[in-house]
Amino acid sequence: VFENGEALSVTDKNEAWIFHIIPDDTARSAVWAAQRVPEGHVAVVANMFIIGEIPDEAMSGLATAPRDHIFFDHTQSNITDVFRASSNMREVADRAGLTAEGRNGMFHFLKTFGQREPASIGHADLTHYATLRVWRVFTIVDPSLAEEGRYLHQPRSDYLGESQPFSVPVADQLTMADIFNINRDLFDGTAFDLRFGLAAGPWGDPNRFDVCHDCPDPTLTEEDVAHGAFPRPISMFRTSYSQITVSRAAEPDFLAMAWVGQYAPHAGAYVPIYVITGEVPKPMATGHLFRYDPEVLYWCFAVVGNWARLMYIFIEKEIRDTRKGIEYGVRARQGGMEEAVKQIMHQADEGAYYVGKYAGPEHAAKVVQRAVRESVMVFSEYTDSCVDEYMTAWVKLYAYLIAKYHDGMVMHTTGGTDGKGGGVDGKGTIWMQKMFYPKKWLTAVGWFNSFWPDDPPGTPAGIPFPAPTIPPPSDNPTPAPVAESEAPTVSEETVAENTDTPVTQFPDEDFPTPREDTDDDSTQDYVQVVYSASDYTDTAEPSEGGGAPQEATTFVSGGGDSTSFPLVAISALWAMIGALVGFAFGRRSKIATSRAGQDPAWTRAMDQSERYG
Repeated sequence: VFENGEALSVTDKNEAWIFHIIPDDTARSAVWAAQRVPEGHVAVVANMFIIGEIPDEAMSGLATAPRDHIFFDHTQSNITDVFRASSNMREVADRAGLTAEGRNGMFHFLKTFGQREPASIGHADLTHYATLRVWRVFTIVDPSLAEEGRYLHQPRSDYLGESQPFSVPVADQLTMADIFNINRDLFDGTAFDLRFGLAAGPWGDPNRFDVCHDCPDPTLTEEDVAHGAFPRPISMFRTSYSQITVSRAAEPDFLAMAWVGQYAPHAGAYVPIYVITGEVPKPMATGHLFRYDPEVLYWCFAVVGNWARLMYIFIEKEIRDTRKGIEYGVRARQGGMEEAVKQIMHQADEGAYYVGKYAGPEHAAKVVQRAVRESVMVFSEYTDSCVDEYMTAWVKLYAYLIAKYHDGMVMHTTGGTDGKGGGVDGKGTIWMQKMFYPKKWLTAVGWFNSFWPDDPPGTPAGIPFPAPTIPPPSDNPTPAPVAESEAPTVSEETVAENTDTPVTQFPDEDFPTPREDTDDDSTQDYVQVVYSASDYTDTAEPSEGGGAPQEATTFVSGGGDSTSFPLVAISALWAMIGALVGFAFGRRSKIATSRAGQDPAWTRAMDQSERYG
């Protein structure tokens, strides 16, 4: 059955159970089964049922033997201490023709009520989506299971995950940090690491978006979608929230709590919330998906997670470092805060005893209630401070990431003109490191191949195109030199036909020296365009009339890449000067295109300008 059942975990201080439930064929009742997770084991439910064989005794409710808390072995403890199931399970399966059996005639819940064989129903195989995550968690809690010869050496399973056990024992006791890291996992360090490969882009975007059923690309059909797949990680971009519930046998009930994280775990952090408070902080209980709000914790995490996609393999460390310090402090304060609450409740219990003895149970209950209210205040202040700390840090982190990682570059303030020296007069200098792309990614996307459609396949992009044939010089005689006192009268047509015609020369120093490639950020790719016209009009129609020109209008457009940031101020100053000059001399200005046809000197200036860029 697809998308028609539920798998829940049911836990308390002493035990944990996996519970499956599915509607029966009458739609008026249900079939359910439960299996206990053994002490020291981990079980994983990843969008599919995991309970397999169930003894028939589990459906009869037999329970006579004591439970063995030390070691899981269903041959030594009562069946119903390991399995529980609804009594109608076999009847419903037989009626629907679904019954599947396991070893020794045991009822097999997964084969009976789980997914049908994908090829038989035309459905996609979900091993990349479900069983691969089960394998990943099992091999994190015990890496030896993935070694050669162990039963989880091969990550691939069949569509039901039958090669995977219901649970596995952990190699070492897990800490809360271990659980956090499992929830944040992206198949790190495995063959399925989502930070690498062509689908991750050049810089490790771990997100693989959901398939579409009404795709904007009309050539991508649902059949196409059914034949493709990406691994589905534990931490996923469309996560609304994740939680880790904590029930401790050695602690009183009022310390029951949960760690709650909003948005994808790899981009955010976990907040401690105590059940006794009965509420969550406002930044975690308000907001919606249609409006960004920096006062909502979800959005603080979401914007960082989305910006991190640009250069995730670099930004990942920024997120981890930000989270590590705060999360460590949050957990370090937790112990002292809980001890304070336990002291409050202990004193209340003692006080209630004597108050109840001499004033009655009603007054004793008030003592306890007052202690509970005081404890709730302590818990709430602690949780609120954690939320405030996370929100402040993530808002700052987002602003920092925008400034440091943008436009394919990483901003450094290491000092020196090249970003690697000791600074200039003790002042740091911004160095924008251009990241470009990794060689493997460039090869994969064909960067080294020619992009011209008429080049043969496989032509390298770096081969220069043959230069056009230049016609020989004209045989026209060279005219006599022009006297210095006379204005040059050579037309631009003559200049184009006769390269030997002398024209008025401008000193080389009037033009910029051709710039060679340099890493000096102060000169890279800066351009300024100034347009001054006496009859400017913002229409496509030619201006009418004539007579004296109107006042000049000057537009200055200055710009460059992000590495030329210090030139912004110079550009602004130059714009002001250009505007003043344009206003003062507007009545005498000439448009470049009209002057070029009359003035060979101007033509020559334009030629040299084009030559030097």
